[in-house]
Amino acid sequence: MNLTTKSGYTVEPVTTENGLLHLADDWNRLSETSRDRNVFMTFDWFRSWNTRLAQDEGGDRRPNVLVLKKDGEIVGIVPLICRTTSRLGVAVRKLEFVGSEGDFNDFVLGNDPLAQIDAIADFLGQTQSQWDLIELRDLRDTGNTSAVVGAALSRHGLVHRFVAERMKCPYLPIDAPSSEIVSRLSRSPGRNMDGLHTFRKKLRRLERMGAEGLRVRIIEDPSLELGLVKKLIALERQKQVEGELAEPFIARYPEVFQSLFDTLGPRGWFRIGLM
Repeated sequence: MNLTTKSGYTVEPVTTENGLLHLADDWNRLSETSRDRNVFMTFDWFRSWNTRLAQDEGGDRRPNVLVLKKDGEIVGIVPLICRTTSRLGVAVRKLEFVGSEGDFNDFVLGNDPLAQIDAIADFLGQTQSQWDLIELRDLRDTGNTSAVVGAALSRHGLVHRFVAERMKCPYLPIDAPSSEIVSRLSRSPGRNMDGLHTFRKKLRRLERMGAEGLRVRIIEDPSLELGLVKKLIALERQKQVEGELAEPFIARYPEVFQSLFDTLGPRGWFRIGLM
């Protein structure tokens, strides 16, 4: 069902694999030109994980991607899936992001995010009979995203609550030499001195190891590196956390990582550093 919202956007849900494939070009265009571009908002990230997780969950999972259009042009995408879960023996129709395997989840919006988020909330308010619960777990909070989303939901009569993350996943843009990044962190307000001290210690250790023969190679396009996924799985098997072997992750989803390397590697979305 297509709906035109009060803000002038048309919102159309895409719920089939064939419909998803027809979104690829516009989705890629939006994720490439986004101000806050990241790999977790790409078409191939969504499709690779959804295909794999649907195999685990059977027929209770399908795409429910909300496509925002203005004047016939696709200008925003909300990458959701719909699945039926059971709570206390009651079936619940749930809208949510594709999964929690990434560091965070994100909307794919154009240059009018406030109005687009309001259009999304408007659409959800008009289609409440089609779902029971929406869970936007790990939505990346850039600036005041939570406040904007909360205000939009309230305007359209949607009851909601925000739950604090149990464990945040910090990330550091690698956009300069290591010495410059350390200097920048030292000058930043509210800096974590313990974390900065640890960062400096590890940097000095790497410098000493370099003198002893350590070499670092950056793979610009992992799709060209034969057997890379197998190498990563072999290395992962040696990983320990607090003295115990870590739970495997890449080894659980080798076909997903191979797919991501093959599709996103040539387009510059992935870099792999080998030491």
